Amino acid sequence: MEEDAISIQRIIGGRAFYRASVADALQACQTGDFGKGPTKPYDAQFMPVIIDTRINSSKSARIWETWFSSLSVRVTGRTSLGSSVVVYGHTPNYFSNPKNIRISLDNLRNGAGIMPQKEFQKLVDLDEAEDDFGNRLVWVVDYETLKKSKSGLISVSEALEHPQTIPFLGGENRAIKYLQEHKINYGNDIGVWHFDDLDEHPRGRLLVVGNNCNNNLNGNNNLNNNGRFVGIALAVLRLIFMKTYKNLYEEIYSLNNLTIAWRKARKGKTKKDYVREFENDVLGNLFKLQEELKNKNYSPMPLKTFILRDPKTRKISKSAFRDRVVHHALVRIIKPIFDKAFIYDSCANRIGKGNLFALKRFNIFKRKVSNNGDFLDNKFNDKNFVFGYCFKADIKHYFEEVSHDILINRYTPQLAVGIN
Repeated sequence: MEEDAISIQRIIGGRAFYRASVADALQACQTGDFGKGPTKPYDAQFMPVIIDTRINSSKSARIWETWFSSLSVRVTGRTSLGSSVVVYGHTPNYFSNPKNIRISLDNLRNGAGIMPQKEFQKLVDLDEAEDDFGNRLVWVVDYETLKKSKSGLISVSEALEHPQTIPFLGGENRAIKYLQEHKINYGNDIGVWHFDDLDEHPRGRLLVVGNNCNNNLNGNNNLNNNGRFVGIALAVLRLIFMKTYKNLYEEIYSLNNLTIAWRKARKGKTKKDYVREFENDVLGNLFKLQEELKNKNYSPMPLKTFILRDPKTRKISKSAFRDRVVHHALVRIIKPIFDKAFIYDSCANRIGKGNLFALKRFNIFKRKVSNNGDFLDNKFNDKNFVFGYCFKADIKHYFEEVSHDILINRYTPQLAVGIN
């Protein structure tokens, strides 16, 4: 394994991005810069993901061997109602942008940077907010309570009661598990560090988890220190962190869904013999499909194959009409789920996209490549047009040869449809 490779539970592609400054490390992560320039973007992780990774990794894993910065913040300030509080946030915030970290360096106080009041209040208003998985994202802690608590080395057995521990780690259950692993890996003591950052402006720091008993839950790290972020390739995140949807199967075979699916399947084909045959007893056929799906003994009929020349010769496999109803019933439920994971410029068979949208996007990219039509020097000294490239490709026999086992294994965790 490469030195900067990080193994993250259920994720392939975790990498460590280190630089001499926090802002530079974060920028390197977000641009995928491993020292030779930007590559593909990586998503810097919040503290709960780093902690979960430690909990599920062996003592010898790199995630335990060194310290890591996170996008999670600890911000001290006064709310719009005048209350002095400390906010722990595991959600995108003002300091998630390296540019804003650099701006804050001009007015640091004891290493803490100014966060605009409006941005601070946004975090305050998110108190107790949860993500799609039920994980709490923000904690608002009373300033005086935290100020009176110890900043330094304490016993692991007492750490759960410390006002910073649970908000820092992202929840009580996670904190309990982590403290157990910390004790095994680092010993009976743990460093829980914070600083009195109350000022006329909200001031914040990024949370850092250390690699020894003393410097562990570090809430007083300076924004002008060095940084090391765990990054996950965005393309991987789109697949891995899809929300898990349960009880979908019942929705698929519901009579209401099957009825809508039948109407979609018959659209533009009402004069076809196979449609008329199905509609001779449409309710009976829909009830029969529902029972077969519910009892899990539904089996599609053999495909009818024919050759189509338009002008390329293609072999087309055609499903029976009853099976097309099932296809529409399935797609109607799962399409909105998968659509969220598609890139913005994926245009085929998507609502609001299509050929016209694709052409508009192509023109946008064309203008970028051509520098909006400005002439670029080239070895041919040709001033009639600007050189650029468009890559056209197709995956040969994809639908015939794609591995169904790989697809099923990849998406089964996300789609708990209840099919055995």
